[in-house]
Amino acid sequence: MRPRALWSHGAVSAEPEQRGGPGRDDPAGGPVLPLLPHDPARLGPFAVVGRLRDEPPAPAAGDDRRGPDLAPPATSPEVAAVYAAHGPDGAPVRVVALGAGPAGDAAARDRFGAEVDRLGRDGRLLGASLDGPWPWAATGASDTRTAAALARSPLVPGSVLPGQHAGRGPAFSPHWVGGPRPAPAAAPAAPATSGPRDRRPWVLTAVLGGLLLAALLALAAVACQPRDETPVPAPGQTQQPQPSPSPEPSQPAPTPTPSDAPTQDPDLGEPGEDPAPGEEGSPLLLGPGVVGPSFPPGAATELVAPDDLSFAFRVPEGWTCERSAIGPPVVRYDCVSPDGESGGAVQTQPCPQPCGQEAWFALQDLLAPGATWFDVDPTTVAVEDSVPDRDSSYRLRMSHLHVAGEREGSDLQQLDEHVYAEFWSPATPLSARRAVQAVVNDVRANTP
Repeated sequence: MRPRALWSHGAVSAEPEQRGGPGRDDPAGGPVLPLLPHDPARLGPFAVVGRLRDEPPAPAAGDDRRGPDLAPPATSPEVAAVYAAHGPDGAPVRVVALGAGPAGDAAARDRFGAEVDRLGRDGRLLGASLDGPWPWAATGASDTRTAAALARSPLVPGSVLPGQHAGRGPAFSPHWVGGPRPAPAAAPAAPATSGPRDRRPWVLTAVLGGLLLAALLALAAVACQPRDETPVPAPGQTQQPQPSPSPEPSQPAPTPTPSDAPTQDPDLGEPGEDPAPGEEGSPLLLGPGVVGPSFPPGAATELVAPDDLSFAFRVPEGWTCERSAIGPPVVRYDCVSPDGESGGAVQTQPCPQPCGQEAWFALQDLLAPGATWFDVDPTTVAVEDSVPDRDSSYRLRMSHLHVAGEREGSDLQQLDEHVYAEFWSPATPLSARRAVQAVVNDVRANTP
């Protein structure tokens, strides 16, 4: 699970066809401005409709939390943007996202995160994410006070933005407000007789000194080698062979007891319960994939290649996979190990052309409601958890967009099929988890 995030499968997208335009209204009522090219079309599960009116936030002043309800757009050097958006159920919300300046300032991000934690404990937030380049938090469409507090939170007390009157007393602006950071003042010029030192001769001297030291060490090592003291025979004489010393008696090797002998792992068929990946006898090799290891070349597996799947995949030897009774357009195969302790399913179905994020999110919520997905690659997400009705269990699920390429009328360059894999096993031994991870990795490797 991603840290400090209420939703993690809502990646920021920038699809131009979802941009807001003039005349669109705030879901809570009132006009909104169109989205700019750099604005996100989605923040977490919220579809962004447009941005609210630009208005710089008032200077933060200690415990005085009052100020305008809205904040300027998220472009440097501004502080934050307040977007009008829709939730998954169509309800109107407001989403506050940090600007580029405070998003790149660790202290400003921490202040924003502290405000998110405070408001979240009060139950005033609908969702938040503090990871990635767009930290954001969502609140109700009518809760302008919370949105204003979030928009001001990156500022520190006493800070002043361009165009604001600081009043009496000292004031300052954050370094990320008002344009690029000012360049440091130039150092006073040195006297004409003392120019900058050229360090290159010192570097060359150090390199030559190192080479000389290495040569001296090599000569010393050669000089310390023991010399062959065997006398050279004079002409006409033959050298008598020296008798070799008799070997000393050695202790006999102990006979291994049954407790010392390697055990046979019934799941993997190799000595030892869990040989390390890459060693001789290892049934699985770690490599790129969703989670964990993959099947190595020559592994004992069964190939599942039915005609109604656009790809083939492998399962451990002895497993069986049968076609589910679910009708088209869904194609599902259920698999199980010989002992029934491990198993899972692979399911495919065509998605609307093209397979966009909205359709993908809907399929994820349908197949794994409430799951917290993590990103594997641009077309793959996964989640690791346990089976609710099984004690001490492990489960790996994958949602992936795939170019099937064999369906009539399909475009080989366009994502047109959704692949879902769900496999489970006992939590121990480790070999059981590795086996189901290898199956899911094999499905992903065969669905480009």
